[in-house]
Amino acid sequence: MLNREGWTWTVDEVAVPAAVPVPAVPVPAAPVPAPDAAPMPADGTTAAAVVAPAVDPAAPAAAPLAVIADAPVALPAATIVSDQPFSVWDRFFVPQLHSISTAGNGLFGAVVAGGDRLGLQRWSLTGLWQPKTGAATRQHFGGQVAYLNTMLAPWTILASGSVVSWARSISPATDANPNLPDYVEENRQRDGSFAIGRSWRNAWSVALGGLYSYEYFDARNPAMVTAPQTLELGGAELTASYAAFESTAYTGARRGVLTAATVGFYPKQLSTLPSNATDVSLTLGGVVPLPFGRRHVVSAMATGRFASAGNDNLLQLGGVYGGTSLWSRANKEAPAAVNSIAATPGVFRFANGLRGYEDLSYAAERLLTAELEWRYPLVIDRGIAATLWFLPASFLRQIDLLAFASLGAHQAHSDGSAAIHGAVGGGAALEFALFRVPLTVEYQLARRVRDDKAVTQFVGLLVGW
Repeated sequence: MLNREGWTWTVDEVAVPAAVPVPAVPVPAAPVPAPDAAPMPADGTTAAAVVAPAVDPAAPAAAPLAVIADAPVALPAATIVSDQPFSVWDRFFVPQLHSISTAGNGLFGAVVAGGDRLGLQRWSLTGLWQPKTGAATRQHFGGQVAYLNTMLAPWTILASGSVVSWARSISPATDANPNLPDYVEENRQRDGSFAIGRSWRNAWSVALGGLYSYEYFDARNPAMVTAPQTLELGGAELTASYAAFESTAYTGARRGVLTAATVGFYPKQLSTLPSNATDVSLTLGGVVPLPFGRRHVVSAMATGRFASAGNDNLLQLGGVYGGTSLWSRANKEAPAAVNSIAATPGVFRFANGLRGYEDLSYAAERLLTAELEWRYPLVIDRGIAATLWFLPASFLRQIDLLAFASLGAHQAHSDGSAAIHGAVGGGAALEFALFRVPLTVEYQLARRVRDDKAVTQFVGLLVGW
Protein backbone atom coordinates (compact mmCIF):
# COMPACT_ATOMS: atom_id res chain seq x y z
CA MET A 1 0.00 0.00 0.00
CA LEU A 2 1.05 3.63 -0.41
CA ASN A 3 1.91 5.36 2.86
CA ARG A 4 2.83 8.99 3.52
CA GLU A 5 6.05 9.50 5.46
CA GLY A 6 6.72 13.17 6.21
CA TRP A 7 7.10 14.94 2.84
CA THR A 8 7.61 11.70 0.91
CA TRP A 9 5.71 8.51 0.07
CA THR A 10 6.71 4.93 0.82
CA VAL A 11 5.44 1.56 -0.43
CA ASP A 12 4.66 -0.62 2.62
CA GLU A 13 3.78 -4.31 2.81
CA VAL A 14 1.43 -6.13 5.18
CA ALA A 15 1.80 -9.86 5.76
CA VAL A 16 -1.28 -11.96 4.91
CA PRO A 17 -2.10 -15.50 6.23
CA ALA A 18 -0.77 -18.37 4.14
CA ALA A 19 -3.26 -20.30 2.01
CA VAL A 20 -4.42 -23.60 3.62
CA PRO A 21 -5.56 -26.43 1.28
CA VAL A 22 -9.07 -27.76 1.90
CA PRO A 23 -9.54 -31.59 1.77
CA ALA A 24 -10.41 -32.77 -1.69
CA VAL A 25 -14.00 -33.81 -2.41
CA PRO A 26 -14.33 -36.80 -4.86
CA VAL A 27 -16.40 -36.08 -7.92
CA PRO A 28 -18.35 -39.15 -9.19
CA ALA A 29 -17.94 -40.04 -12.84
CA ALA A 30 -20.95 -39.48 -15.09
CA PRO A 31 -22.57 -42.71 -16.48
CA VAL A 32 -21.96 -43.52 -20.11
CA PRO A 33 -25.21 -44.07 -22.06
CA ALA A 34 -25.59 -47.33 -24.03
CA PRO A 35 -25.37 -46.95 -27.79
CA ASP A 36 -28.54 -47.27 -29.84
CA ALA A 37 -28.89 -50.28 -32.17
CA ALA A 38 -27.99 -49.63 -35.73
CA PRO A 39 -30.97 -49.50 -38.15
CA MET A 40 -31.63 -52.52 -40.37
CA PRO A 41 -30.92 -51.90 -44.03
CA ALA A 42 -33.89 -52.24 -46.35
CA ASP A 43 -32.16 -54.95 -48.47
CA GLY A 44 -31.91 -57.33 -45.44
CA THR A 45 -28.08 -57.27 -45.18
CA THR A 46 -26.49 -57.04 -41.75
CA ALA A 47 -25.23 -53.55 -40.80
CA ALA A 48 -21.97 -53.00 -38.86
CA ALA A 49 -22.66 -52.54 -35.18
CA VAL A 50 -21.59 -49.35 -33.43
CA VAL A 51 -19.86 -50.35 -30.19
CA ALA A 52 -18.98 -47.87 -27.38
CA PRO A 53 -15.46 -47.96 -25.97
CA ALA A 54 -15.05 -50.53 -23.27
CA VAL A 55 -14.37 -49.31 -19.75
CA ASP A 56 -11.88 -51.28 -17.67
CA PRO A 57 -13.27 -51.58 -14.14
CA ALA A 58 -9.73 -52.09 -12.83
CA ALA A 59 -8.45 -48.74 -14.24
CA PRO A 60 -7.79 -46.04 -11.60
CA ALA A 61 -10.34 -43.30 -11.29
CA ALA A 62 -9.51 -39.72 -12.30
CA ALA A 63 -7.85 -37.66 -9.56
CA PRO A 64 -10.35 -35.45 -7.76
CA LEU A 65 -9.98 -31.67 -8.00
CA ALA A 66 -8.51 -29.88 -4.97
CA VAL A 67 -10.03 -26.54 -3.95
CA ILE A 68 -7.68 -23.99 -2.31
CA ALA A 69 -9.23 -21.43 0.01
CA ASP A 70 -7.91 -18.93 2.56
CA ALA A 71 -8.45 -19.89 6.14
CA PRO A 72 -10.76 -17.48 7.99
CA VAL A 73 -8.97 -14.96 10.18
CA ALA A 74 -10.50 -14.06 13.48
CA LEU A 75 -10.51 -10.27 13.92
CA PRO A 76 -10.66 -8.65 17.35
CA ALA A 77 -13.77 -6.76 18.24
CA ALA A 78 -13.65 -3.08 17.24
CA THR A 79 -13.21 -0.58 20.06
CA ILE A 80 -15.42 2.46 19.59
CA VAL A 81 -13.44 5.46 20.76
CA SER A 82 -15.90 8.12 19.62
CA ASP A 83 -19.17 8.04 17.71
CA GLN A 84 -20.38 11.52 16.94
CA PRO A 85 -21.01 13.78 13.91
CA PHE A 86 -17.95 15.20 12.16
CA SER A 87 -16.92 18.73 13.12
CA VAL A 88 -14.89 21.09 10.94
CA TRP A 89 -12.93 21.96 14.10
CA ASP A 90 -11.85 18.36 14.70
CA ARG A 91 -8.04 18.58 15.29
CA PHE A 92 -8.09 21.94 13.51
CA PHE A 93 -5.68 23.59 15.96
CA VAL A 94 -3.24 20.65 16.13
CA PRO A 95 -0.04 21.42 14.12
CA GLN A 96 0.63 18.79 11.46
CA LEU A 97 3.58 20.23 9.51
CA HIS A 98 6.64 22.22 10.51
CA SER A 99 9.58 23.62 8.57
CA ILE A 100 12.14 26.42 8.42
CA SER A 101 11.27 29.58 6.49
CA THR A 102 12.94 32.61 4.90
CA ALA A 103 11.48 35.95 3.82
CA GLY A 104 14.39 37.84 2.28
CA ASN A 105 16.25 40.80 3.79
CA GLY A 106 18.10 38.41 6.12
CA LEU A 107 14.90 37.21 7.84
CA PHE A 108 14.51 33.54 8.65
CA GLY A 109 12.51 31.45 11.11
CA ALA A 110 10.04 28.57 11.33
CA VAL A 111 6.55 27.78 10.08
CA VAL A 112 3.89 25.43 11.44
CA ALA A 113 0.67 24.44 9.69
CA GLY A 114 -2.44 22.41 10.42
CA GLY A 115 -6.09 21.86 9.54
CA ASP A 116 -9.13 19.67 10.14
CA ARG A 117 -9.18 15.95 9.36
CA LEU A 118 -10.83 16.35 5.94
CA GLY A 119 -8.68 19.28 4.83
CA LEU A 120 -11.62 21.65 4.47
CA GLN A 121 -9.69 24.30 6.38
CA ARG A 122 -5.94 24.86 6.51
CA TRP A 123 -3.82 27.39 8.37
CA SER A 124 -0.18 28.34 8.78
CA LEU A 125 1.82 30.48 11.22
CA THR A 126 5.33 31.79 10.54
CA GLY A 127 7.74 33.42 12.93
CA LEU A 128 10.69 35.41 11.53
CA TRP A 129 13.86 36.82 13.07
CA GLN A 130 16.72 38.99 11.82
CA PRO A 131 19.88 39.14 13.94
CA LYS A 132 22.08 42.20 14.19
CA THR A 133 23.73 42.58 10.80
CA GLY A 134 26.11 45.19 9.49
CA ALA A 135 25.43 48.56 11.11
CA ALA A 136 22.09 47.44 12.63
CA THR A 137 21.81 48.22 16.34
CA ARG A 138 19.09 45.72 17.32
CA GLN A 139 17.33 42.52 16.35
CA HIS A 140 14.15 42.53 14.26
CA PHE A 141 11.13 40.23 14.30
CA GLY A 142 8.09 39.47 12.18
CA GLY A 143 5.21 37.07 11.69
CA GLN A 144 2.87 35.81 9.00
CA VAL A 145 -0.50 34.05 9.14
CA ALA A 146 -2.55 32.44 6.35
CA TYR A 147 -5.96 30.70 6.23
CA LEU A 148 -7.42 28.55 3.42
CA ASN A 149 -11.08 27.48 3.24
CA THR A 150 -12.47 24.98 0.70
CA MET A 151 -15.91 24.43 2.26
CA LEU A 152 -17.52 26.19 -0.72
CA ALA A 153 -15.77 23.90 -3.23
CA PRO A 154 -15.08 24.29 -6.10
CA TRP A 155 -14.59 27.85 -4.81
CA THR A 156 -11.57 28.47 -2.57
CA ILE A 157 -11.07 31.33 -0.10
CA LEU A 158 -7.61 32.48 0.97
CA ALA A 159 -6.76 35.18 3.53
CA SER A 160 -3.32 36.19 4.74
CA GLY A 161 -1.61 38.86 6.81
CA SER A 162 1.92 39.73 7.86
CA VAL A 163 3.77 42.08 10.19
CA VAL A 164 7.51 42.30 9.45
CA SER A 165 10.33 44.61 10.44
CA TRP A 166 13.93 44.52 9.29
CA ALA A 167 17.07 46.61 8.90
CA ARG A 168 19.11 46.93 5.73
CA SER A 169 22.71 48.08 5.54
CA ILE A 170 23.37 50.39 2.59
CA SER A 171 26.80 51.26 1.21
CA PRO A 172 26.55 54.52 -0.80
CA ALA A 173 30.30 54.62 -1.58
CA THR A 174 31.18 54.82 -5.27
CA ASP A 175 34.38 55.16 -7.26
CA ALA A 176 33.83 58.93 -7.34
CA ASN A 177 33.00 59.13 -3.61
CA PRO A 178 34.69 56.19 -1.88
CA ASN A 179 34.59 57.73 1.60
CA LEU A 180 30.81 57.88 2.05
CA PRO A 181 29.92 55.98 5.26
CA ASP A 182 27.55 53.05 5.41
CA TYR A 183 24.17 53.59 7.03
CA VAL A 184 21.12 51.60 8.11
CA GLU A 185 17.60 51.78 6.71
CA GLU A 186 14.89 50.69 9.16
CA ASN A 187 11.74 49.13 7.65
CA ARG A 188 8.34 48.06 8.98
CA GLN A 189 5.75 46.52 6.70
CA ARG A 190 2.13 45.40 7.25
CA ASP A 191 0.28 43.45 4.56
CA GLY A 192 -3.20 41.96 4.31
CA SER A 193 -4.96 40.20 1.42
CA PHE A 194 -8.17 38.30 0.67
CA ALA A 195 -8.98 36.30 -2.47
CA ILE A 196 -11.66 33.94 -3.73
CA GLY A 197 -11.30 31.81 -6.86
CA ARG A 198 -11.88 28.50 -8.54
CA SER A 199 -10.52 26.30 -11.31
CA TRP A 200 -11.94 24.12 -14.06
CA ARG A 201 -10.39 20.77 -15.06
CA ASN A 202 -7.15 21.73 -13.30
CA ALA A 203 -6.33 24.06 -16.20
CA TRP A 204 -8.55 27.16 -16.26
CA SER A 205 -8.66 29.33 -13.14
CA VAL A 206 -9.99 32.71 -12.07
CA ALA A 207 -9.53 34.70 -8.86
CA LEU A 208 -10.76 38.00 -7.44
CA GLY A 209 -9.08 39.59 -4.45
CA GLY A 210 -8.27 42.69 -2.49
CA LEU A 211 -5.10 43.84 -0.74
CA TYR A 212 -3.77 46.54 1.55
CA SER A 213 -0.11 47.25 2.28
CA TYR A 214 1.57 49.70 4.66
CA GLU A 215 5.31 50.37 4.89
CA TYR A 216 7.37 52.68 7.07
CA PHE A 217 11.07 53.23 6.49
CA ASP A 218 13.66 55.50 7.94
CA ALA A 219 16.93 56.02 6.04
CA ARG A 220 19.39 57.01 8.77
CA ASN A 221 22.00 58.43 6.43
CA PRO A 222 24.46 60.70 8.28
CA ALA A 223 25.47 62.34 5.00
CA MET A 224 21.88 63.32 4.11
CA VAL A 225 19.24 63.78 6.80
CA THR A 226 15.79 62.77 5.56
CA ALA A 227 12.47 62.42 7.36
CA PRO A 228 10.92 58.95 7.81
CA GLN A 229 8.48 58.05 5.05
CA THR A 230 5.18 56.18 5.14
CA LEU A 231 3.71 54.41 2.09
CA GLU A 232 0.27 52.85 1.61
CA LEU A 233 -1.42 50.95 -1.19
CA GLY A 234 -4.84 49.27 -1.38
CA GLY A 235 -7.07 47.99 -4.15
CA ALA A 236 -8.55 45.02 -5.99
CA GLU A 237 -7.16 42.56 -8.54
CA LEU A 238 -8.75 40.13 -11.02
CA THR A 239 -6.70 37.26 -12.50
CA ALA A 240 -7.57 34.65 -15.14
CA SER A 241 -5.18 31.98 -16.36
CA TYR A 242 -4.83 28.74 -18.30
CA ALA A 243 -2.01 26.28 -17.64
CA ALA A 244 -1.58 22.73 -18.94
CA PHE A 245 1.75 20.98 -18.36
CA GLU A 246 3.29 17.55 -18.50
CA SER A 247 6.03 17.20 -15.91
CA THR A 248 8.47 14.71 -14.42
CA ALA A 249 10.18 14.56 -11.04
CA TYR A 250 13.58 15.71 -12.32
CA THR A 251 12.91 17.89 -15.35
CA GLY A 252 9.86 19.60 -13.89
CA ALA A 253 7.54 20.95 -16.59
CA ARG A 254 8.71 19.52 -19.91
CA ARG A 255 5.76 20.13 -22.23
CA GLY A 256 2.88 22.58 -21.97
CA VAL A 257 1.51 26.09 -22.39
CA LEU A 258 0.64 28.97 -20.06
CA THR A 259 -1.32 32.17 -20.42
CA ALA A 260 -2.35 34.59 -17.66
CA ALA A 261 -4.00 38.01 -17.55
CA THR A 262 -4.25 40.35 -14.54
CA VAL A 263 -6.08 43.64 -14.00
CA GLY A 264 -5.64 45.73 -10.87
CA PHE A 265 -7.19 48.99 -9.68
CA TYR A 266 -5.87 51.01 -6.72
CA PRO A 267 -7.88 54.11 -5.71
CA LYS A 268 -5.98 57.08 -4.33
CA GLN A 269 -8.16 57.04 -1.19
CA LEU A 270 -6.40 53.81 -0.12
CA SER A 271 -2.88 54.77 -1.14
CA THR A 272 -0.28 57.49 -0.92
CA LEU A 273 -0.20 57.82 -4.72
CA PRO A 274 -1.37 61.21 -6.02
CA SER A 275 -3.99 59.62 -8.30
CA ASN A 276 -5.80 56.39 -9.03
CA ALA A 277 -3.59 53.62 -10.41
CA THR A 278 -4.36 50.88 -12.94
CA ASP A 279 -2.18 47.86 -13.67
CA VAL A 280 -2.73 45.47 -16.63
CA SER A 281 -0.48 42.55 -17.59
CA LEU A 282 -0.49 39.59 -19.98
CA THR A 283 1.86 36.58 -19.88
CA LEU A 284 2.35 33.87 -22.51
CA GLY A 285 4.69 30.90 -22.19
CA GLY A 286 5.47 27.37 -23.25
CA VAL A 287 7.78 24.44 -22.59
CA VAL A 288 8.93 21.74 -25.04
CA PRO A 289 11.47 18.88 -24.85
CA LEU A 290 14.23 18.76 -27.45
CA PRO A 291 14.15 15.87 -29.97
CA PHE A 292 17.54 14.55 -28.78
CA GLY A 293 17.96 13.25 -25.24
CA ARG A 294 15.25 12.68 -22.67
CA ARG A 295 16.03 15.54 -20.28
CA HIS A 296 16.77 18.55 -22.49
CA VAL A 297 13.99 21.11 -21.94
CA VAL A 298 13.55 24.52 -23.56
CA SER A 299 11.11 27.09 -22.15
CA ALA A 300 10.02 30.49 -23.42
CA MET A 301 8.14 33.20 -21.52
CA ALA A 302 6.96 36.69 -22.52
CA THR A 303 5.19 39.36 -20.43
CA GLY A 304 3.71 42.69 -21.39
CA ARG A 305 2.63 45.19 -18.74
CA PHE A 306 1.11 48.66 -18.54
CA ALA A 307 0.53 50.69 -15.37
CA SER A 308 -1.00 54.15 -15.22
CA ALA A 309 -0.53 56.32 -12.13
CA GLY A 310 -0.89 59.91 -13.28
CA ASN A 311 2.52 61.36 -14.08
CA ASP A 312 4.41 58.72 -12.08
CA ASN A 313 6.29 55.67 -13.33
CA LEU A 314 4.77 52.83 -11.35
CA LEU A 315 6.62 49.87 -12.92
CA GLN A 316 10.17 48.69 -12.35
CA LEU A 317 12.11 46.64 -14.90
CA GLY A 318 15.02 44.64 -13.42
CA GLY A 319 16.68 45.09 -10.07
CA VAL A 320 14.77 42.25 -8.35
CA TYR A 321 15.20 38.52 -7.72
CA GLY A 322 12.53 36.01 -6.73
CA GLY A 323 14.56 34.62 -3.80
CA THR A 324 17.27 35.78 -1.43
CA SER A 325 20.37 37.32 -2.96
CA LEU A 326 23.49 35.81 -1.37
CA TRP A 327 26.25 37.42 -3.43
CA SER A 328 26.64 39.48 -6.60
CA ARG A 329 29.45 41.16 -8.49
CA ALA A 330 29.89 43.05 -11.75
CA ASN A 331 32.97 44.25 -13.57
CA LYS A 332 31.34 47.67 -14.03
CA GLU A 333 29.39 49.92 -11.71
CA ALA A 334 25.70 50.03 -12.57
CA PRO A 335 24.65 53.39 -14.10
CA ALA A 336 22.40 55.71 -12.13
CA ALA A 337 18.68 55.61 -12.86
CA VAL A 338 17.39 58.29 -15.22
CA ASN A 339 13.76 58.28 -14.00
CA SER A 340 12.45 57.66 -10.49
CA ILE A 341 9.98 54.92 -9.62
CA ALA A 342 6.79 55.87 -7.77
CA ALA A 343 7.17 54.96 -4.10
CA THR A 344 4.84 52.10 -3.16
CA PRO A 345 5.05 49.50 -0.40
CA GLY A 346 6.28 46.09 -1.51
CA VAL A 347 8.87 46.35 -4.27
CA PHE A 348 7.79 43.08 -5.91
CA ARG A 349 4.21 44.18 -6.57
CA PHE A 350 5.08 46.40 -9.53
CA ALA A 351 8.50 44.98 -10.44
CA ASN A 352 9.35 42.60 -13.29
CA GLY A 353 12.67 40.79 -13.09
CA LEU A 354 14.99 40.49 -16.09
CA ARG A 355 17.77 37.91 -16.23
CA GLY A 356 21.19 39.53 -16.12
CA TYR A 357 19.76 42.77 -14.67
CA GLU A 358 19.50 41.81 -11.00
CA ASP A 359 21.65 44.83 -10.06
CA LEU A 360 20.18 47.32 -12.55
CA SER A 361 16.64 48.70 -12.75
CA TYR A 362 14.59 51.11 -14.87
CA ALA A 363 11.42 53.08 -14.11
CA ALA A 364 8.65 52.53 -16.66
CA GLU A 365 5.04 53.03 -17.52
CA ARG A 366 5.11 50.23 -20.12
CA LEU A 367 7.43 47.27 -20.30
CA LEU A 368 7.98 44.03 -22.19
CA THR A 369 10.13 41.06 -21.17
CA ALA A 370 10.98 37.83 -22.99
CA GLU A 371 13.20 34.96 -21.97
CA LEU A 372 14.42 31.74 -23.60
CA GLU A 373 16.00 29.08 -21.36
CA TRP A 374 17.59 25.65 -21.86
CA ARG A 375 17.85 23.34 -18.86
CA TYR A 376 19.39 19.90 -18.36
CA PRO A 377 19.32 18.02 -15.00
CA LEU A 378 22.19 15.90 -13.67
CA VAL A 379 20.53 13.50 -11.23
CA ILE A 380 22.41 12.71 -7.98
CA ASP A 381 19.81 11.24 -5.58
CA ARG A 382 22.00 10.85 -2.50
CA GLY A 383 21.11 11.59 1.10
CA ILE A 384 21.23 10.61 4.75
CA ALA A 385 18.33 9.51 6.93
CA ALA A 386 19.46 11.51 9.98
CA THR A 387 21.58 14.64 9.71
CA LEU A 388 24.23 14.64 12.48
CA TRP A 389 22.64 11.39 13.77
CA PHE A 390 19.59 13.05 15.35
CA LEU A 391 18.34 15.84 13.04
CA PRO A 392 15.85 15.27 10.17
CA ALA A 393 16.98 13.83 6.84
CA SER A 394 18.96 15.78 4.23
CA PHE A 395 19.08 14.97 0.54
CA LEU A 396 21.14 16.01 -2.48
CA ARG A 397 18.74 15.84 -5.41
CA GLN A 398 20.29 17.14 -8.64
CA ILE A 399 22.26 19.85 -10.42
CA ASP A 400 20.56 21.69 -13.29
CA LEU A 401 22.73 23.10 -16.07
CA LEU A 402 21.15 26.08 -17.81
CA ALA A 403 21.68 28.68 -20.50
CA PHE A 404 19.47 31.68 -21.24
CA ALA A 405 18.87 34.74 -23.35
CA SER A 406 16.72 37.60 -22.05
CA LEU A 407 15.24 40.63 -23.75
CA GLY A 408 13.46 43.61 -22.24
CA ALA A 409 12.05 46.95 -23.31
CA HIS A 410 10.55 49.83 -21.38
CA GLN A 411 9.03 53.26 -21.90
CA ALA A 412 8.94 55.91 -19.18
CA HIS A 413 6.05 58.30 -18.69
CA SER A 414 7.85 61.47 -17.57
CA ASP A 415 9.94 62.05 -20.71
CA GLY A 416 8.68 59.32 -23.04
CA SER A 417 12.15 57.77 -23.16
CA ALA A 418 12.37 54.14 -24.30
CA ALA A 419 15.16 51.60 -24.40
CA ILE A 420 15.82 47.97 -25.26
CA HIS A 421 17.82 45.72 -22.94
CA GLY A 422 19.29 42.25 -23.35
CA ALA A 423 21.59 39.69 -21.75
CA VAL A 424 22.90 36.18 -22.36
CA GLY A 425 24.46 33.76 -19.92
CA GLY A 426 24.40 30.45 -18.16
CA GLY A 427 24.77 28.86 -14.80
CA ALA A 428 23.87 25.97 -12.56
CA ALA A 429 21.26 25.30 -9.88
CA LEU A 430 21.84 22.89 -6.99
CA GLU A 431 18.64 21.34 -5.64
CA PHE A 432 18.78 19.75 -2.19
CA ALA A 433 16.75 19.20 0.96
CA LEU A 434 18.13 20.39 4.29
CA PHE A 435 16.20 18.87 7.21
CA ARG A 436 13.51 17.92 4.64
CA VAL A 437 13.14 21.54 3.48
CA PRO A 438 13.53 21.80 -0.33
CA LEU A 439 16.08 24.49 -1.26
CA THR A 440 17.78 25.66 -4.46
CA VAL A 441 21.06 27.56 -4.73
CA GLU A 442 21.58 29.23 -8.12
CA TYR A 443 24.78 30.53 -9.66
CA GLN A 444 24.52 32.75 -12.74
CA LEU A 445 27.11 34.26 -15.06
CA ALA A 446 25.69 36.79 -17.51
CA ARG A 447 26.80 39.46 -19.94
CA ARG A 448 24.58 42.37 -20.81
CA VAL A 449 24.70 42.83 -24.58
CA ARG A 450 23.20 46.33 -24.31
CA ASP A 451 23.40 49.25 -21.87
CA ASP A 452 26.73 49.08 -20.01
CA LYS A 453 27.66 45.62 -21.44
CA ALA A 454 28.83 44.49 -18.01
CA VAL A 455 29.68 40.94 -17.00
CA THR A 456 27.79 40.00 -13.82
CA GLN A 457 27.87 37.09 -11.39
CA PHE A 458 25.05 36.26 -9.04
CA VAL A 459 24.27 33.67 -6.34
CA GLY A 460 20.76 33.33 -4.98
CA LEU A 461 18.76 31.08 -2.65
CA LEU A 462 15.22 29.86 -3.36
CA VAL A 463 12.87 27.86 -1.15
CA GLY A 464 11.53 24.97 -3.25
CA TRP A 465 12.62 23.06 -6.36
